[in-house]
This record gives sequence, C-alpha cells and structure tokens, in this order.
Amino acid sequence: MNNKSEMHLIVLYSNARHQEKEILEDINKHLKIIECYDIEWSKEKFLENIQRFYRFSPRNARKGIKERGNGNLLLITAMDNKPDYRIAEALVGHEYTNVNLLNLKFKYRKQVGRNAIHSTVNQKEARRDLCLLLGISMDDYLKKAPKQWDGTIQHIKRDLVGAYGYKNFEEMFYVLNETTNYAVLRNYEMLPQDFRLAEHGDIDIIVENYAIACAMLNAKPIAKNHPKAFNTVNGEKIPYDIRHLEDNYYCHEFAKDMLSTRVLNKNGVYIFNDEYYFYSLIYHSFIHKFKIADDYYARLENLFYKLNLNKKYNLSDYVSPFDLYYQLLIDFMKEHDYQIIKPDPPTKFNTSILDIGKNTKYLKEFYKLDSVRYCKIPSYKPNYKMFEGYFGNNHVFIKVGSYKNACKNEYYTMQKLYKNNPENFAKPIYYSLRKPQNIVMQFIEGETLQNIIDSNKLTDELKETLITDIEAIAKTLSEEDIVHRNITPNKFILGKDNHFKLIDFKYAVSFSKYKEIDYISDNTEIMDFIKNDFSLGKYLWDDFYSMNKILESIGTKSEYIKNNIGKYQIHFKQTRNVKTFIDQVFSVKNEQKTNKFGEKGKMYKVIRLLGFKIKLGRKG
Repeated sequence: MNNKSEMHLIVLYSNARHQEKEILEDINKHLKIIECYDIEWSKEKFLENIQRFYRFSPRNARKGIKERGNGNLLLITAMDNKPDYRIAEALVGHEYTNVNLLNLKFKYRKQVGRNAIHSTVNQKEARRDLCLLLGISMDDYLKKAPKQWDGTIQHIKRDLVGAYGYKNFEEMFYVLNETTNYAVLRNYEMLPQDFRLAEHGDIDIIVENYAIACAMLNAKPIAKNHPKAFNTVNGEKIPYDIRHLEDNYYCHEFAKDMLSTRVLNKNGVYIFNDEYYFYSLIYHSFIHKFKIADDYYARLENLFYKLNLNKKYNLSDYVSPFDLYYQLLIDFMKEHDYQIIKPDPPTKFNTSILDIGKNTKYLKEFYKLDSVRYCKIPSYKPNYKMFEGYFGNNHVFIKVGSYKNACKNEYYTMQKLYKNNPENFAKPIYYSLRKPQNIVMQFIEGETLQNIIDSNKLTDELKETLITDIEAIAKTLSEEDIVHRNITPNKFILGKDNHFKLIDFKYAVSFSKYKEIDYISDNTEIMDFIKNDFSLGKYLWDDFYSMNKILESIGTKSEYIKNNIGKYQIHFKQTRNVKTFIDQVFSVKNEQKTNKFGEKGKMYKVIRLLGFKIKLGRKG
C-alpha cells in the first residue's frame, strides 16, 4: 500500500456468482484483494435493501432484483495501488472516475450481465457502500483489515445498516458522517446523546443529495420529495425536516457554501461554522417565519459576540437587535452574491422581506427621508413594516402598510392627542395613502414598559411615574373622545424625558362617532388582531380595563385606581362588542338573498368570520 492507494468494493450478485472463481482470479491480477464476504440478506428486507442501496423506486427495485438475483451476494474489498482518475461517462453523465475500477466493472458485466456486477468508482461511493453493507467507516475498517486476502470467504447474515431502525443516534450519526454531506441546521446541542422527541421535536438538516440522505437515514418521506420524513431510532419514530441544495430553502450557492464550510462538533455532529450559522438563522427568521422564536434572540446575540461584531456595532443603538441583523444579512448576501429565493412548498415564505428593499428606496426617493433602515419589532403584526430614518433633522419612525386608511386614522388620532398632551404622546409628522401607505412620526428613544418589567427595572420611582402618566393619558383620551382598543405594556415607551408615552393608534376609534358595523365590515381582518392578555375579552375593547390590569400587575392598589383613573371609567366602560349586532342581522327577515356583500352583506361577512354558521334568511 502506498500514499496513493485507495480501497474499493466489487459486488457480485447471485446472478453473477456462477463465474465467481474466474472473476476473483482476474481481480487479483489488477487489484489487491483484502477480504471477501458472502452476505445473506433477509427475504423481508431484500427489496428495501436494493431500494436504499441504489435509491430506486419500488418498481425499479423489483426490476433490479430480477436482473441481479435474490440470493446471497459476494462482497470483495480490494486495494488499488495505482488509481487512475479521469473524466469518464457514468450513469449520471461524465464524472471524475477511477477508470481502473470502471473498466473492470464493464469487463465483468459483459461476462455475466449488465447489472449483476456492482463496483465503486470513487472514494465517496466506496465509503458510502462499505458503510451501508458492513456498517463500518472505511478508516475503521482499514485499521483492522488484513494486509492481504487469505483465500477464505466469510459468511455473514446482515441487511443494510439501519434496516430495522438505528440502535441509537450515535450509530445513526456515525453512518451519516461517513456517507452523507449534511449539516444539522438548528438545535443541534442535544445531539446525539440527549435528544428527547417530546422536548425537541423534529431534527432539521440540510444535505447535498436528498435521495442519498433518505437512504442513509432509512427515512420515509410523507410524500415524494417532501422535506418531512420519519425513521426509527431506538424503537422510536423520529421526524426530520430534510432540506437540500435544489429545494430553494436557501439559494443554491448559499446552501453549497454552508455545507462546504461545515465543522464537526465535539459531539460528532456536523454543523455550520459560526458565521454561516449566524446568517442562516437570521435568514430563517425573516424568510421562513412570520414570528421570531423566543430562543433565537439569545442564540443570535451569542453568535454576534462570538463573531466579534460588537467591535463594530452596538446592539443598544437599535430598537430591536433584528434591525441590525437584517442589515448585516443583506450586506453578507450582497458580498457573496446570494439571493433571497422562494422555497419549494410546503415551506412558508414571508414575502415581506422582499418589499423591505423596495420600500427603503421608495421612502428615500419619494419622501426625501435620509438614513432609512429597517426595524423588526416582534410585537407588531406582519402587515406592517417598520423603518427609522431622518426627515430633515428630525429622527423619525416610519410605518408602512396595514389595512384600509389605517395610516390616515393614526395620523389624525395622534395629532389630536399630541396637541393636547405632548408629554405622553408622540408627534405625527405626515401620512400618505399613496401605495404603499405610510405614516411618519417622532422617533421615541426609550424602552417599552414590557421590557422594563421583564428585566426587573421597574423601580418604585418608575412605578410612580407610570401611575401619574397613565392617569394623564386616560384624561387625554377621554377629552379627545378616543378609544385606543389595544393597550398592553408593549404600547408604553419610557422616553428620554422620563415620561411614558402611549403609542400605536392604528386601531383607535372615536368614541362618539364610531359605528361598529361600518368600521368592522370594511376592515374585517382587524378583529383577529385586537385581542391580547389585557383585553376584557375577545371582541371586547375597554381601555379602562386594560389600564387597570396593567396597574394592578405592578402592585397598584385598586382603591387608588378607582379614585384616580376610575373617574374616566364612564368613557371606557362602554365596550365595543362585535357580537352585539348579530341579532340585528337575524331580525331582518330575508335580508340576505344574494351572495353580493352590500351594506347588509357586510354584516353577514363579519358573522362568517366570527365562526357562526347561519342559513340565508333564517334566524338561528
């Protein structure tokens, strides 16, 4: 054996074994035989073994058995001391191939039949086939293999590795590491020893070749080429999400580079290096998700510091860390010429990120806003896109999108409130209904009440400030005839002037002029948005109740609330309940005899949205 020597496999299926002696003698003239195995596959797994070994369909596997035979096969391991690699035509086209093995395979096939002989023609194939057939890596095999064949043929009974499921995850990843170009996408820390299905769910991996990965895992997809697949480990059915280079989960070059730079971690599992893990996770958060998972904040922040990005950027300068992460991702993708791409079904595709670049350019060019950058604020629904920038010397916050006339409504609501009480409300600057509609307002540098509470920074002094400010806010809302309808701790920001400001008036309405049916039927999508832990109930909007609950949650005495905030209760007590007008619909005989949504049809549309089953023109 020399430094250029390499091991290969030759397999004689039962239909070729009538010339076994002659072929073995000829192999020994060209290669150095190491060992020979007479392998007996079980009858119940024979078809499946052929399917996995060649990545055949059941139909092609049955045809393959007829060509190869269903008896014992002879496995020959041999060393080629003078491998000769050239570009040669193979089954899938021209490949870089060891022509020594290729020529021997063609030679023997002429003797016994085309498919009765199998041989490996490169090291990737040799490693994969050896591991499938004997359940051992090439390195481990060569450590204990004899220097030369002693002339005996060892009889063994075994199906392909993992045929009845893997014994444990250690065995499974041992096989994957030898046979498959893969990396675990996320949540790899518990693998392989501490994976718990109930706690961790499916295993997300990306692979170079989908068919090979399924074969090595012995995983069954729920449908052809579907990413969701299952195998068995230690008797338990394990779910996988298998992504690959051609499914557009990431663009081809992005995915290819992630795999080419993968690293083997201390637990023996291939993962992305820190840089690609960081950017792939940001991409996943923006493109494949509509809501950022809570644990992604800590993961990405940890990677941010590991990559020393803190030496160039300060996370505290951003409303949300994802504001910065978005910019970093875009720069990274431009640098490497990667593309944002729509993934194949059934993967979710958050198209909003495709609009961000367009909106940024639009805001800069049409509205003359400077230094515009994207903000991803977790508490906001995906129908809004947030930006910050400068309008002249004014630091501004920009909201783009949402439902009909939302930006106009928010602008005029804020204008009245700011004029009455500039300490507790932000200043609106302008709005536009030109598509995409947007509103520009004063940027409030500060922290939300929710963040202050979560980080245990709500001191007694701040509590007093909050109580005073909420009383002032309640008074202003009452005087200006406004109901906010979506008050939560996330809607209060403690500004640099040490005053809490109430924000986000996209769902606000006039108390006295509000008409339930007209408003909701024109904007039916808002009904699913206006509900939270601080609401009086589903479709019940009472600002006093929400403020009262917030104050109670920080330990404010109910007597104080009643005496100081309660005087405005007469305004807020009158809740707005969508269900109140359902009876109106039923009381009008035969009011729905058409499928068109006219004025009365709007009410019918709302009832449908609420989940009520009714028949046209009938009560109940």
